[in-house]
Amino acid sequence: MDYNNENLFKILNEKKYENNFCVKKTANNKIVFINILSFVILIILFQVIPIKIYGKFIYYYICFGIWYISTVFIDASWIKKTYPILISILLFLIINTIWTIIRFDQYFVERFFQNYFLFMFWPLFYIFYKDNFSKLFFKRFSIFQISLILIFCISTIIGLKYYPSASREMATINISFDNMILYAKNGIGGFDFVYSLVFLQIPLLCIIFTKNKNYNKIYICIMLILDYLAIYSANYTISLLLSSLALLLFLICYFLNYNIKYILIYISLLLIFLYIFRFILIKSAISFFELKDKTIYIRRLNEIYAALKNNDILNLERFQLYKESIDTFLKNPFVGTLFNESELIGQHSDIFDNLGRFGMFSIIYFSYYYFAFNIIRRLYKNYKIKCMFTVVEILLFVLRLCNPILASYDLGLYIFFIIPMIFLVIDKNTPRDLFI
Repeated sequence: MDYNNENLFKILNEKKYENNFCVKKTANNKIVFINILSFVILIILFQVIPIKIYGKFIYYYICFGIWYISTVFIDASWIKKTYPILISILLFLIINTIWTIIRFDQYFVERFFQNYFLFMFWPLFYIFYKDNFSKLFFKRFSIFQISLILIFCISTIIGLKYYPSASREMATINISFDNMILYAKNGIGGFDFVYSLVFLQIPLLCIIFTKNKNYNKIYICIMLILDYLAIYSANYTISLLLSSLALLLFLICYFLNYNIKYILIYISLLLIFLYIFRFILIKSAISFFELKDKTIYIRRLNEIYAALKNNDILNLERFQLYKESIDTFLKNPFVGTLFNESELIGQHSDIFDNLGRFGMFSIIYFSYYYFAFNIIRRLYKNYKIKCMFTVVEILLFVLRLCNPILASYDLGLYIFFIIPMIFLVIDKNTPRDLFI
C-alpha cells in the first residue's frame, strides 16, 4: 500500500468511527454493555436497595469489581495510569469497612460512605472512557449534558421565584418529605447542582474566550448567563463568593497568558486588596442586595461585617463548627472518632470533618485528590487546559474547606467527568479520534 492509499485508508477509517462514535475497534460490544450496565446499577440502586449495612458493603465491592474486571477485557492498557487512584479507593473501602464494623454507624454509611465512594469513582470512569471512546462521542455527549443542565437551570431559576429558600432547605437533613417532593416536581436544584454550576463556568468561559469550533458560542453564552442566574438565585453565600473567585481566577489566567508565576503574584495582590477594602466591599454588596431584596445574603454579610468590625470572626457559627472538628482531631489525631462516639464533628467542612472522623487515616482522602487531579491533568497536551484544570482544583480545595462536599456524588460527576470531557473536546492538541 503506497503513501496515498495509507492516507485514504486512515481517512475512511476515521470517518467510520465518527459515524459510529462508538468504542475502540478491538473492544467487545457485549463486554462494553456489561461494563456500563454494572455502573448504572451502582449509581441507580445504591440508595434504594433494602439490605443491611454489611450487605451494602458487599454490594459496592461486587459492582465495582464487575466494572473494573470488565474494563480489563476491553482494554487493560488504561489501568497503568490509574494505580494510585485505585489503591486510594481500595484503602478507602477497607478502612471504611473496618470503621463501620467497629462503630456500626448506619447513618454514616447511608449519608456519607456511599456518596464518598461514588465521588472517588468518577476519575476512573473518565480515564477509561477517554481512552476507549472517540473525541466525537465526547463532543456529542457533552453537548447533551450541557443541554440538560441548561433546562435544569431554567427550572431552578423559575422554581426559586416561588420558593426562594428551597435550595438551601434541600441541603439540610431536616427537610420534610412533602417539601422535597414539591421542590423536585418544580425542578429546583439543591446543593449538588448549585455548586456543580460553580465549577462548570470554568470550561464554559474557556469555550467563549478561546478559538474553538466544537461548540456554538451563542448557545454557550446563554448557558453561562443561566449558570450565574441559578447560582445567584439559590441564596448560597459561599457558592456566590466561590463563583466570583472562579471568574477572577479565570480572567487572571487568561489575561496573563497562563503564566503560573505571575498568576500567584496577582492572586496575592488581589487578596491584599480585598483585605484592605473589606469593609467598603461588604457594605457595597449589602447595599446591592438590599435593592434586590435578597434577605439571606444581607443577613450573612451583616454577620460577617459585624464580626470583622469587632475582630470576632472566629466566633461565627460556621467557624465554631470547624473548630469542633479540629478539636476532635487534636484530641484523637490517630484514629479520630473510631473508639469515641461522644466526640463532635462539625459536618461543615470536608477537610476538617475527615480529620476529626478518621484522624491520620484521612490522608487517604487527601492523597486521592492529588493523584486524581494529577493523572487527569497529564492527559491534556495543551498547557492552557492544564492551567484551567488547576483552577478547578483550587476551587475544589476552597470548597472542601468550607463545606462537606463529599456528601454529594453529583459534584464528583461534574468535576471528574463532565468538566474533563469538555476540556478534552476543546483541547486543540487532542486528535479527532483518540484511538486512531
